[in-house]
Amino acid sequence: MEELSKYIAQHADLPEDKANLAAEAALDFIKKRVANTVDDKVLTATKNLGWLIKAEVHEALTGEHDATLSERLGDFTEDAKEKFGDMAEGAKEKIGELSKNAKNFFGSLLSKDKKTPPEPEEKP
Repeated sequence: MEELSKYIAQHADLPEDKANLAAEAALDFIKKRVANTVDDKVLTATKNLGWLIKAEVHEALTGEHDATLSERLGDFTEDAKEKFGDMAEGAKEKIGELSKNAKNFFGSLLSKDKKTPPEPEEKP
């Protein structure tokens, strides 16, 4: 911050206190407009690069392939897809069983109503 303030003071021919305010305003502007986006992108790139470097170092040291982040994410996606498919199939079976049980239950109620003769009305 001090270097930026000195630069602004010299470049804009401002007193040091005004240059400090200008430097703070400039940094706030940069942080609000650029820093968050850049931070997120740098963080993502660093994580991805870290996984790639780790995999390459592992392979160089051991001679064995270690999955990169991209490969691991691909595996995760495939596993998740398979598990969701299994869950959907299980849900389909359970819904079929529930439907069959409901049909049997209501069917038996209706058949009982048809077989039972109506009760005579009570006379007062």
